[in-house]
Amino acid sequence: MAAQDDFDKAQAALEKGVQSYTFKGKTYSLKELRNDLIPELRKAAKAERETQAATQTAAKKAASTAAARRDVKKAQQNVKDAQKAFDNATKRFVNRTVTEEVVTAARTRLIQAQEVLARLTPTPTRTVTTPSKTPTTTTAKPSDGSSLKAEEVRLAGLAPKPGGGAAGGAGRGGAGAGGTGTTTTTTKKPDETKPPAATTESILDELAARFPAYQDWTLEQATAYFGSDLIKVLTDTANGVYGTGAQTNKEAIARAIEGTNYWRTTISAIRNWDALGKPDQDKRVTDQKRVLAQTFGELQLDDATLTELATTIQRTGLSELGAKQLVFGAAFKQSPKPGLDPRRLALQSSEADALRRVAKAYGFRSSDLDDQIESVLTGKPYAPTGTVLTTESFRQKAEQAARGAFPHLKEQFDSGLTLNDIFGNYREIAARVLEVDPSQVDYMSDEKWFDAFGSQKDGLPSLSSWVAKLKTDPKYGWRFTNQANQQVSSVVSALERAFGLIK
Repeated sequence: MAAQDDFDKAQAALEKGVQSYTFKGKTYSLKELRNDLIPELRKAAKAERETQAATQTAAKKAASTAAARRDVKKAQQNVKDAQKAFDNATKRFVNRTVTEEVVTAARTRLIQAQEVLARLTPTPTRTVTTPSKTPTTTTAKPSDGSSLKAEEVRLAGLAPKPGGGAAGGAGRGGAGAGGTGTTTTTTKKPDETKPPAATTESILDELAARFPAYQDWTLEQATAYFGSDLIKVLTDTANGVYGTGAQTNKEAIARAIEGTNYWRTTISAIRNWDALGKPDQDKRVTDQKRVLAQTFGELQLDDATLTELATTIQRTGLSELGAKQLVFGAAFKQSPKPGLDPRRLALQSSEADALRRVAKAYGFRSSDLDDQIESVLTGKPYAPTGTVLTTESFRQKAEQAARGAFPHLKEQFDSGLTLNDIFGNYREIAARVLEVDPSQVDYMSDEKWFDAFGSQKDGLPSLSSWVAKLKTDPKYGWRFTNQANQQVSSVVSALERAFGLIK
């Protein structure tokens, strides 16, 4: 905790009674330390603790939520397993003759399965509707009909079925009231083709299974993003349209999803991203932020902006160029803050400097050079032409300007030379003759140096004629050099000797 450490150190210095204390380059007297710095650091430390506590609380809440969701998932799977066991138990007795003991045992297992479902039903927001699968039995009066009915009531809370047993009336499968002996008992085949009705939670479960990063979304959010046609596929899946359990036709579901508008209009990179779990997405964003911070640290982008940029880059699978344009676009859009101007930093970046070197190489000067550089860096259209400039188109534009200004240098340009390449020898000679540093011989800052490129009429000057011009044209100031003074002194001395003024 940096702020807390700063406060502790300052407090320790105060307790020692130091005469002065230096913090972040500023020196405080003992009085200023006590009255100004200590309260400020105490406030910062408190804010830091509160932020850390809030972060820890949020992390614990997120962990608890995740654990609760895992528990719900596990419970739902147990419900599905119990339902399957329940279905299998019921199917055994469809369309076959059973005895009193077999029916009673089946009812017992049926109730047990229902009890398991009831125990495993998740929170109230996730209601599991279990269709009734209790077989309807028409039974002739058994040897001990009262005990059978009592057992049924005890186990299932069911009243005797109309037409069954001693209650009288002819049933679908046996004799009426008062029948004697043991008569066959048949069960009514339930409607096993109708799956449970889909609920909001079951639809979101299907969404989470395919797009786990969005498992906390509401149905409205999911519909807005993925589209109603994809949500319908998930609804049909939850409704068992594509089968249930081991009989689920996963290939059919995949084909149905691939036919949705979301799948057809969304690029594969985004689809792949949507299919990742939240932990995987978070890791990729964290790694991408680290790369951005190292690559574009000179732009001083804040953490929130880096997170947004990293997420976009990972989600859309941007190329290296696309990522660079996105980052610079964010820098140019950010509003200036006290002591921080993102646009200025972007225009002073190494990427911008590289473009300025290209402009200088061809002697390209423009009143809106910054706007052209911004277009290259961000992919934003350059207003005068409405086109996006690239590094190459920017270079070509600078070269064309140089060709227009110096048509007599066509041969040199055609061979791949820049204006700066051509000027190289002339610069070295000028620096030596005029006794200045070569960096001062700059045609971009002083137009007099353009004389080195000659003219359409005379072409490029020879190196000897260039030396002569440097010495004779007053604008270059050769007369102020040591060499010029020495030559003048030599001439004066020669004249003085000639007139006998000196020996």
